[in-house]
Amino acid sequence: MKIDVIDLRINNLSSISRAFQLSAVPGDVGIVDDPKQLRPNSLLVLPGLGSFSSGVSALRRSGFYSAIQEKVSIGNPIVGICLGMQLLGNNSEESEKAIGLGLIDGNTELLTSNRKEKIPHIGWNEASIKNVGSSFNSLNSERDFYFVHSYHLVPKNTSDILTETPFGDGSFTSAVLRSRVLGFQFHPEKSGSVGLELIKEVIHWAANET
Repeated sequence: MKIDVIDLRINNLSSISRAFQLSAVPGDVGIVDDPKQLRPNSLLVLPGLGSFSSGVSALRRSGFYSAIQEKVSIGNPIVGICLGMQLLGNNSEESEKAIGLGLIDGNTELLTSNRKEKIPHIGWNEASIKNVGSSFNSLNSERDFYFVHSYHLVPKNTSDILTETPFGDGSFTSAVLRSRVLGFQFHPEKSGSVGLELIKEVIHWAANET
């Protein structure tokens, strides 16, 4: 399975590319900074840090905005990580004029805080699986994943929710899955052994699931 890690120049890609390299066949992982370098049928990895508007601007400036939409429309799987997951949605209250990729029907909102929790949400937390039929066994392991974020994607369709994570008096969607579109609000590449297990499962999902 070829894996194209998309470089929007708004993230340090060393940890995520290394994590995929550890989990994939040697030579299958490439860092791509030009849409023309995207390979047929590859798994697209969309990482990102920062604001929603900076992410959308980077997608459009680089040409990846339309390229990603086209690739996904013809069957390429994609996984968005952190800001990359939020960019899969429609828009964000952080940057109302910026329009996301629209691959998941949903909007990004600020986390709701109280005295129990602080924003940004930084540190280890659980991700409880809601899609029982999914291929990601590591999400059933009751081990925590690493988070760094203030906003979260709210899917309009509950069937798109893969995991939820407790925060304050409630919870937020921490992973989404719709057909060939996958997103994690947490950082698998920074989540130790369970994160590497999850990345291996993502590669298997991309290569085998329809």
